[in-house]
Amino acid sequence: MSIDCEGLDHDLIKAIDYERIRPSVIQCEPSEPFLNGNKARIVNLMESRSYRLAAMADINVIFERLN
Repeated sequence: MSIDCEGLDHDLIKAIDYERIRPSVIQCEPSEPFLNGNKARIVNLMESRSYRLAAMADINVIFERLN
């Protein structure tokens, strides 16, 4: 799943029903230059949803499901 909502990525990721929708990989753009600390918030949220940070590419972060 690829998410790029121009600063709303955290809110969208938080709203996903992970019991119903379970993508193996999620890529998003935390907009860190405009929203300081947003990358850390997204990483923490994804870890609490059983995903791990798999890669960082320029301005994007990529997570993979653990189970």
